[in-house]
Amino acid sequence: MSQETKSQVRSRVRRTLGELPASVRRAQSASLRERLEAFVDTARVRTLVAFWPTDREPDIAPLLGQWFQAGIRVLLPVVADFSRRSPGNLPAGSPPRIFLARFTGEDSLTPNRWGIREPAGPEVPAPTSPLVLVPAVAVDRTGGRIGHGFGYYDELLGPLECPLSVAVVFREQITSSLPREDHDRTVSVIITPDEVIRTASRA
Repeated sequence: MSQETKSQVRSRVRRTLGELPASVRRAQSASLRERLEAFVDTARVRTLVAFWPTDREPDIAPLLGQWFQAGIRVLLPVVADFSRRSPGNLPAGSPPRIFLARFTGEDSLTPNRWGIREPAGPEVPAPTSPLVLVPAVAVDRTGGRIGHGFGYYDELLGPLECPLSVAVVFREQITSSLPREDHDRTVSVIITPDEVIRTASRA
């Protein structure tokens, strides 16, 4: 049997997530937050790159506020280019399509044109050796990751020095071996409601 394409994986997993009852998503998110909080505490993180979750992603928003209040420097991505071009279609020397800005509380976030909430800015330099929480549509246990298809997180991880990349996903998002392209970045750790998976990959 031939391997699924990235588009086929996205369609299958999105359909599964769309069928999950809200109560199941809430319960999985609560369990996942416990594992994620313990992981970050153990790592003694002082700077953390994260994402603000959409309705179909694990709800890590309460932890972001908690970490900010505890004095952890939380950075969130800001999309500067909404053209949806993949990294392979970007001309050489193109300006970054995404940058990082400080999270200073939920009230400071505003939705971008896709409805994803972001800080207002300004842009901050890429940190050294950060822990990076990465959203995903699907992951496999070797560290393979499929996003939404526009390569924003592959681009975001590119200039970061020695990031520890952590995919945060529902259990339904773990799948068998995923197809990869040269520009795809793998993840070092996968955290689900049930387990913490340390992969052989280093983003």
